[in-house]
Amino acid sequence: MTTLDEWAFDPYGHAWRRVSAYDVERAKLEREARQAEHGDAIFLVRRDTRWIGQLGENEAAAFLRAHGRTVVQHGGVDKLPDLEVDGAAVAVKTMRVGAHVPTDDWLFPIAERYGTRPNGDYLLCCACNPDGPDVAVLGIISHRRFMQKARHVAAGGSPRPGLTVSYPSFWLPVGALVSALDWSREARQAKEALRA
Repeated sequence: MTTLDEWAFDPYGHAWRRVSAYDVERAKLEREARQAEHGDAIFLVRRDTRWIGQLGENEAAAFLRAHGRTVVQHGGVDKLPDLEVDGAAVAVKTMRVGAHVPTDDWLFPIAERYGTRPNGDYLLCCACNPDGPDVAVLGIISHRRFMQKARHVAAGGSPRPGLTVSYPSFWLPVGALVSALDWSREARQAKEALRA
């Protein structure tokens, strides 16, 4: 179990943690087991890096548990949310990044099916630099607010100059999220209020 001391916040309020080789291997094994049990409908990349999503989900759960939340992971079963946090359904999406820190105007891609068939009332976004390996909990957003703030881009469209997408997707500015730091502060204040 991770503690709050293991997380560092960047200037944008994202919570970063250096993950161990054990964490990476565990995510790879969980992803393999999940694929063997449920199969996958789509293969979007030639080389298999889908374990990054599992690692993001694991780290999001660890961050929330470090804040005293009750978290249930469902292991990617299609009809269930990735996480249940204090009874609320939360989808977790993780994007692979390089060594750069995602800024508020950075666009986070989300598959179109989340907009039409959300598997959570909230969406928690993570970033993973597998070369670190480092994982960041960027922030969280309600599905309703996501639909207001994200931009839908059709296949062949361009969410930003120099990028053409091959499948329909939503693109969300990271600044639309409630940052991990802001969420963390609110969670701590709520916990302290309960103790008073």
